[in-house]
Amino acid sequence: MVEGSEVKVARWVDGASEDEKETSTKKLGKFSFGFKPKADEAYVFAATGIFFDEVRGQESDEPITLRALYVHEGKSSPVGVNIVTELTHERVLALVDDGEAPKNALVQAERDLHEALRMARDTKPAGPATSLSLTSGEPQESSYLFAVSAIVLEAARVRAEAMEPPGDVDASFAALVVALREDLVDGDVAAELEDELVAAQRSLDIATVETSLGDRLSEDGINTAPDLDLVIDTDGDLVANAVDNCPGLFNEYQFDGNGDGVGDACDPGLYFEQVVGSPISELDVLFVIDDSGSMADEQVVLTQSISTFFDVLRADGPLPSLHIGVTSTNMGGLENFNCENGGDDGRLINTPRVNVGCSGPSDLWISDEGDGTTVNYPE
Repeated sequence: MVEGSEVKVARWVDGASEDEKETSTKKLGKFSFGFKPKADEAYVFAATGIFFDEVRGQESDEPITLRALYVHEGKSSPVGVNIVTELTHERVLALVDDGEAPKNALVQAERDLHEALRMARDTKPAGPATSLSLTSGEPQESSYLFAVSAIVLEAARVRAEAMEPPGDVDASFAALVVALREDLVDGDVAAELEDELVAAQRSLDIATVETSLGDRLSEDGINTAPDLDLVIDTDGDLVANAVDNCPGLFNEYQFDGNGDGVGDACDPGLYFEQVVGSPISELDVLFVIDDSGSMADEQVVLTQSISTFFDVLRADGPLPSLHIGVTSTNMGGLENFNCENGGDDGRLINTPRVNVGCSGPSDLWISDEGDGTTVNYPE
């Protein structure tokens, strides 16, 4: 929130607000109230004002209201009102209405949001969202708050630009916050909305967004912005970019067969080096491809790795005489599979394809690269 935004606080007793007080924000969105909270009492905060949009690098044209439920634990500590507390607010209240203690409700609601956004493993802050700040605390906690904000803002930008004519980003952001907040009330988020947020995480221009926020923070004497790579998972494998050994490609299990610090998914020559250990003059190769949609990223890696395969074969001399066959793991076992032939059934594929078709090949196909010809060997 920019300087001068309105902040209200009230004691929260049996679902109702009491003794409301009001103040306004200072630099970096900081605020203070002239009273001492009591241990184990709950308080509801609401902050309304213009905010800085780090994705577009500018202040919003319209104000937004962010809320937070805070439970005082008896010691003095700052209270943050932010995008995480807002997105989880209705979920927290719903859990409390169902009999959950406020502290437990906060933990559960924040866990639900983390899962809905498909954030990387081990990136959810240990403490409550009210302890988060962009300018203080543990680096990963600051990065987490920054990441949630940037993801939702990026999704709003993409949604607005997809409209015909292009829509208003502030309105898109406000609508997205409402949709996500209300959808999370029962702990789940609709698949379409979840996919939209995941796509935003992948399309986020991390360097530009960090520079944008860093420039804004520097105006108030803060030297650097939080590191988004500590939390953002660009390739969707639930491993944060900063610790992902192949951050551009899905590799959930982080396999690194040769121990060089580069994941196998980004080190395609590894497999070929293991198979081909010495110069040879003739070689039969069978590629068995998992052609399911969930393996799309790995299929891309294989496509990109074919040239490496040939480079390895040429490393110790001329290219050997090759017999290459390609088949898939598709046996047509799914209930909604309508092909009469039940998939490829292990037959070699003789034509390139993108989508799984219903007619399998009628013959076996091998490429004889030794003499530069292509030969079909009939079944």
